[in-house]
Amino acid sequence: AVVPGTTTVALASATADAVIQYKISSATSWTTYSAPIATTDWTAETVITARARKLDMTDSDLTSATFTV
Repeated sequence: AVVPGTTTVALASATADAVIQYKISSATSWTTYSAPIATTDWTAETVITARARKLDMTDSDLTSATFTV
């Protein structure tokens, strides 16, 4: 997706009460999602990889999207 200027990216899960975790581009650790992610500090091309987790359930598959700022 081409994202002009400053905007935000929202993440959601269809599983009630799942915790969403994400990584931006080459980050090595997961961040717990709590609010839309601002694009202000991104490089020209940024990849968000996300997963949903819930106790006693298998983690979701990883999902990635590339954003061009």
